[in-house]
Amino acid sequence: MDGRSSCTGVLACSNSTCNELIGIIGHYRCLRHDYYNEETGMPEMDIIQIITPMSFNPPIHIFQINDEVPETIRIEIISAFNIYWMDTASCANKIRVVVEKVMDNLKIAKTQKSLKGRKPYSLHQRIESLKTNFPQQADSLMAIKWIGNSGSHSNDSIDRNDILDAFEILDYVLGNIYETHTKRIHKLTKTINKRKKPVGLRLSRKPPF
Repeated sequence: MDGRSSCTGVLACSNSTCNELIGIIGHYRCLRHDYYNEETGMPEMDIIQIITPMSFNPPIHIFQINDEVPETIRIEIISAFNIYWMDTASCANKIRVVVEKVMDNLKIAKTQKSLKGRKPYSLHQRIESLKTNFPQQADSLMAIKWIGNSGSHSNDSIDRNDILDAFEILDYVLGNIYETHTKRIHKLTKTINKRKKPVGLRLSRKPPF
């Protein structure tokens, strides 16, 4: 026995403060496992049931998206969460789109002047430009770009572990770029280094209460 069919269902969050219901679509298989029971001395059989999810509605978030992440970026991330279960290559490409949206939000130039008019920068070039203000984050986004590139080439193998790597890196980058505390420290550091002395009245610091 090795039957396969489609299945649907509803899952409920086990957190009592949530209890959100999530619809699931997937594949269902039954596998027959024959074995010898040494205790009874008789052959026996088990039926193993396997469910492979293909889609969740609403999408399950692979990581928590910072509230300060712009909506245009958030939409693309959630879309990537949704297709993670269906197609790893498409998911890798979608995460690459997220990187493009981050570049747009940070006002990284899309085009440059050429003899034939405006010429688009490649994503690689745009990430290189980001190194001026966000060197570590730029390196991390470059790693995501390479994963996204592999998703675009049929001869490159890519699996869910690669996608999870990309999500983990993306979570780190977004936390550093859009989290208020991180941005304040970055700005404060640049100001102090430029003045070569304390800033005096710390207008950027919020009252503790």
